[in-house]
Amino acid sequence: MSEKQESSSTTMLGEHAVVIGGSIAGCLTARVLFDYFERVTIFEADTPPDEAVPRKGVPQGDHIHALLSGGAAVLRKYFPAIHGDLVTAGADYGDPQIKWRSYMGGVWVQRIPSGLESYTMSRPLLEAMVRKHTLAISNIALHVAT
Repeated sequence: MSEKQESSSTTMLGEHAVVIGGSIAGCLTARVLFDYFERVTIFEADTPPDEAVPRKGVPQGDHIHALLSGGAAVLRKYFPAIHGDLVTAGADYGDPQIKWRSYMGGVWVQRIPSGLESYTMSRPLLEAMVRKHTLAISNIALHVAT
């Protein structure tokens, strides 16, 4: 399986890219850079937990997270197998207009299919899955400061 985005217009920019921080943003940045560099190293201050639990230094770690259609499409573009892992690990997936209740202008909005998709899950679950899929790529490495 080729992990790089196959395109005749992709130009390699160099041999090695470095990303500071291994959170969701850092892991996604590393994945995007992988298409343009031979190898990518993520430097992280803390050892990531083995399980989907809140980490020190992530103040929003206890908050529920929603991933809407655009974000879901980006994640699947770079990590095609992430959908199954998210759902298997407990993320709730479906049409937000059907699954969620909205209250606007003093009335509950009718639930009608929107054709959109969303995931709801904990921040630690989302981060753990993005990290797992990022680090499964052979030329992306995580270096934890000691």
